[in-house]
Amino acid sequence: MRSIWIQDRLVAVLFIASVVLNLAAYALFWFGVKPSSNTVVLHYSVYFGIDLVGPWYQLYSVPLIGTFIWLLNGAILTPLYRHDQLFGYMLVGMTIFCELLLTITAVLLLWVNG
Repeated sequence: MRSIWIQDRLVAVLFIASVVLNLAAYALFWFGVKPSSNTVVLHYSVYFGIDLVGPWYQLYSVPLIGTFIWLLNGAILTPLYRHDQLFGYMLVGMTIFCELLLTITAVLLLWVNG
């Protein structure tokens, strides 16, 4: 049986796009955050303002969550896709959606800390 990545180009393209978004979030923090002893904003809410601060390296938890989501969904994709193609497409769609939201979060966290 052929691999899903070879069998369905849409799945491959969307999963690769989600990897690119995740790498973009890592790159944003790599180039945008300088190590320091000062605390940085980790969470900001319109209603409450800044409600979580911490050391600079905790900003990397955002793309790390994206990596975890990508790996988990990649492991679930093969059996799910073989069972029902629509669920596979939905899983890949949700993966890229989550990666997009996490990349936007990275941009906004850099903006708040800028």
